[in-house]
Amino acid sequence: MLLKMQSSATKKERKVFWFYTLKVVSGVALGIVFGFINPHIHLAIAILLSVMACIVIMSRLVFNLREPIIKLVLWYGTFSYIMNIIAFWAFVYNLFS
Repeated sequence: MLLKMQSSATKKERKVFWFYTLKVVSGVALGIVFGFINPHIHLAIAILLSVMACIVIMSRLVFNLREPIIKLVLWYGTFSYIMNIIAFWAFVYNLFS
């Protein structure tokens, strides 16, 4: 017999979770790409910020998140996004250089 599980998370909390997860996973992917191509730091920062801007804009359109833009940019997963980029960039660079 299958039991229907009730989720205690609200719809907004689930949307924020997927937004956070998208930021973290894209940080890992971007870090791996940076590790292979090793761009100049100014180019890497420009790409990092443009990818984050695309994620925030698309999440407002796709996930219909109605949080303040400052909270989306600076709060949900931003530190993890940047740390994943740095960590995977260093890992891949040191592994294949």
